[in-house]
Amino acid sequence: MILNESIDVESQIKSLIDTGWYDDARNVAAVTLEHGIITPAAHAGFMRALTGKPASAHPGHEVYGCAVGFDSNTVFSSLQFTQLTAEHEMKAAFKQAVNKIEIETSTQCNRHCTYCPNSQPGFEHRRTSNAFMDMKLFEKLLADLKDVDYDGKISLVGMNEFFMHDGNFAYLERIKQAIPKCIIQIYSNGDYLTRENLERAERAGVDLIVVSFHLQAGKTYNTDDVLDRAFKFTRRTSVPLQLADYKKGKLHFQTQLGRMMLLAGLVNWDAEGHSWGGIIDAGKATADAGTPCQSPVNILCLSQEGDFTLCCAVPREKTPENVANGAMLGNLRDFPSIFHAYASDAMLYWRQHAFSTESIPPLCQDCSWRNAESHKLNRQLGAHVEQQLDYVVASPAAAAAPVIPKKVACG
Repeated sequence: MILNESIDVESQIKSLIDTGWYDDARNVAAVTLEHGIITPAAHAGFMRALTGKPASAHPGHEVYGCAVGFDSNTVFSSLQFTQLTAEHEMKAAFKQAVNKIEIETSTQCNRHCTYCPNSQPGFEHRRTSNAFMDMKLFEKLLADLKDVDYDGKISLVGMNEFFMHDGNFAYLERIKQAIPKCIIQIYSNGDYLTRENLERAERAGVDLIVVSFHLQAGKTYNTDDVLDRAFKFTRRTSVPLQLADYKKGKLHFQTQLGRMMLLAGLVNWDAEGHSWGGIIDAGKATADAGTPCQSPVNILCLSQEGDFTLCCAVPREKTPENVANGAMLGNLRDFPSIFHAYASDAMLYWRQHAFSTESIPPLCQDCSWRNAESHKLNRQLGAHVEQQLDYVVASPAAAAAPVIPKKVACG
């Protein structure tokens, strides 16, 4: 397995224990103690935690290593990179890796920023009308997550504005009733935020609201306008903002309301954003060749229709580009559970290919999100994972895609 030097060793050992890789944790603890990396006291603590534990909670599978993530760090194993047929293994793969689920509970947005697909032809309906997610489908999702005591992030975000429609609170107020350990995040443009709905969100258990003070469509990024929007936000909500970060092309504030954290500001999305799968002329240069992306392993994105889209860097709709690129990964309605969806070949393809150094699909090659430092730090692990695979899913185009020997697989 690959230990990541950018992650504290003790936290990696703890992650191995928490996710059921007991012998691996024993071995790592012994080797790191021998080399003076952890203290005898830390080693003793790990041994106490491992008392009575079997060799592994996942017989037949093996650990690959610990990955560096944007939101959190994760143990990677053969559970995420091989075909699974047993439901208990599907649940283990999901619980071990998935730490963020992005859900679009409604579709409408009042803005059409030039660096967002909503500004493009074919997305006009998102500005003129709204559709909500089927509540029965949402409850199906919550029931699945309750079944594994999900404690990761739930992000209510898409190509929409959550606070534009009061009906979105019906979804929000169900989440922590069903899965109380989760962390709830909401992303907003701030236009509809009032003191009243901020307090309502806090009462519903929201942990973080991220507000982007987008400027008028087509207007060049400038700090004066961002500061003006911050001032108006404070005046409207009576929530004072404190400057947290300032540099060229980036202006951020933060504050707290009750137990809820609020981050606000704006980066220069024309320069620092991404191309949304090639449909927007924006963002940084594409990533260096051989840089893996772990988003398909850790993050699931659900559209209002219940469709799984590849990641947050492609539109949340069944666009021709998404279909052609295999970026539509099935609908939650069509699977017995979210765990079966995660184990599907459609999703397995992207885990095997996006988290790699040699077989990254063209859609991912053109994505600047892979420039993130966490992805660069995972290059060694990505190369190691590639060497462990017995087979590679041949195509993302069908959930029942055939598998082919690794030596003749193609991206």
